[in-house]
Amino acid sequence: MIFLRLLPIFIVSVLCLSVLPITIAESGGKHNFSGSVLTRSAVSNTVLIDQNGENYPLHSEMADATVVSFIFTRCHDVCPTITQNLKTTQNQLSDEDVAFISISVDPDYDTPERLKEYTELHGVDWPHLTSDNITLEGVWDEFLVRVDRAYIESHGDTDDDSGDHSHHHGHDETDHDEMDHDEMDHPETVTVVMPDGNSTEYNVTPTGWDLLTIAAHQNNWTINSSLSSWGHMVSGINGEESPSDSSWWWELHTWNLTTSSWEASMVGIDGVEPEYLAFAPNSTNDSLIPIPDLENSSFTIVQSDGTNDTSELGQVSAWHQTLAALDNFEAPDSAYGHYMNSIDNVSAPLDYSWWWQLHYWNETTENWSESQLGMDSLYEQMHIAWAPNSTSDGMIPAPVNMIDDSQPVNDTVEELDYETMHTTLTFILNEDWEPKVSWSGYNWDVDDFADDVKMVIDDNSKAEDSDSIPGFTFVLASSAIGLAIIASRREE
Repeated sequence: MIFLRLLPIFIVSVLCLSVLPITIAESGGKHNFSGSVLTRSAVSNTVLIDQNGENYPLHSEMADATVVSFIFTRCHDVCPTITQNLKTTQNQLSDEDVAFISISVDPDYDTPERLKEYTELHGVDWPHLTSDNITLEGVWDEFLVRVDRAYIESHGDTDDDSGDHSHHHGHDETDHDEMDHDEMDHPETVTVVMPDGNSTEYNVTPTGWDLLTIAAHQNNWTINSSLSSWGHMVSGINGEESPSDSSWWWELHTWNLTTSSWEASMVGIDGVEPEYLAFAPNSTNDSLIPIPDLENSSFTIVQSDGTNDTSELGQVSAWHQTLAALDNFEAPDSAYGHYMNSIDNVSAPLDYSWWWQLHYWNETTENWSESQLGMDSLYEQMHIAWAPNSTSDGMIPAPVNMIDDSQPVNDTVEELDYETMHTTLTFILNEDWEPKVSWSGYNWDVDDFADDVKMVIDDNSKAEDSDSIPGFTFVLASSAIGLAIIASRREE
């Protein structure tokens, strides 16, 4: 009888303990994805049109994981690379239940017929979807994909009689895969994402004024100037003002590499190349201006008494890039360096509910990364971005000029028909159609991407186990308790 009484208690104890390893494994089993981790709600089952002209609901294939890419057929550099990467991924994951879908960001051009031609050209068989603008804009919004109409249409109608799709918008006819990415001439850029999600990319175009601003900051020079329709006019340097009678004035000089000599500039400081510059009273003999060290850009100041000071620009910081790219921003200096306070008259709130966060483009991962350094300490980055700190890296558009340096920079988002920009994002969704991971850019590692897909599938399995086992345990535990009650009554 004692055995009968203790047996149910023993069973209950064992069952309760059996749950613990699962719970522990669940709490500590989070993966380190190579892509950007997302926490978004499920994407709607929107009906689009595939390359065969048939209606295609997005949820047609309820796979363990679904890969969704955004492409357009007029793109002959980035999009084919993405497609081939996904083709390789599909082959690697042939034993997994994974669906692939490509969605057009150029519905005006991408008819089902053109999408069909694209799939045949690249030897892929998964759905390539299009629709009308309104329907697709709803899909883009759900994925938070930003589409730049100006960028897309700048590709033009690239169809020709030869059917050759190997050209690259002004580059020589070299296969994209064979081009060294580092050899491509991509200008430095600064991307700004506003609190409303609109974004603009600016080229870094330093001027002589930018170089003077940097030099003055490095050497604690004081510069008095005025701004007019002709640009900046310097009237005083280091406490020495040009006289009101114009008996002399501060004259800008540039170093002539051909003659190896200084000469008075024929244009203002806003219009000269920021290489080797000097300010001196116009009465100064050019030969008295120190010869610049040609290793770095520099600015030299010669005072009226002949004393001089030179500041060289060494490593380029994020502050330098911001200064050379943005016209309307405020970044006050402090004991800790410059800090971003306002961009385009949008200031970070005083309660620090959000602030301007600096990001940089990681050349290795082809993704944005949040900078752990201030703008004065982040050096030698090709592309940086400013965004509210609540903005995830995956929400920042990839640098357009990383994709095609022949495309113009967007000076204003408001002029675009769409509110968004094409970011070459590729998503991995779970079985519930929730985007879990995003990959930005195009030159990513296929093996790492495939591993992310497997981890999403693995997380599906863990979630199912977590849901099912406690219920099963509850049933068994209830039975055991019932046996315990029966045993007690029988003893009585």
